[in-house]
Amino acid sequence: MGLRAPFGYVDYEYKMAVLFHTVLDTLCAHCHTNRDYREGCKSCPAGILIFACRDYILNAQEEDKHFELYTTEEWIAGHRARGYSEERIEAEKQRDLEAVADYKAESNILREIKQCIRGITPHPFFYIQYNKKRGYERPKRLVKFMNLVGQYRELMCERLRKWGMPALIETL
Repeated sequence: MGLRAPFGYVDYEYKMAVLFHTVLDTLCAHCHTNRDYREGCKSCPAGILIFACRDYILNAQEEDKHFELYTTEEWIAGHRARGYSEERIEAEKQRDLEAVADYKAESNILREIKQCIRGITPHPFFYIQYNKKRGYERPKRLVKFMNLVGQYRELMCERLRKWGMPALIETL
């Protein structure tokens, strides 16, 4: 899956969201088995993957809140106790405040994604058939989810470009 940070896997929000959507689209859309349904599809191989992706997204770190922690008085007091100069403390605080601002829009979308994904759970016949002319359609919540994921990726790409890291965009 990639590098493991001290607190878990990082920066896979977009990939996990796309995988979540793809598995629902490919395997759950027209599933017609009830074998695993009593367990909430959690013993189905597709369900296991879907719930792993879902849990990853629900537990994804909201970076604006993360960097806000570095601007608190408690954090600054810790730096003072370690003998950091006031100039260094202020420079680090300003850098962290810039990161908070850069991540704000992206984190807001991530919070919306988390709210949206809570209401999406796999089940047999995941797609809905309204009538014979239109055929099968994705549930509206899944459409909304994918729109949010697209917005999230755009904001992430904007931030990476701003930070001079366009090569990382290709890894998304």
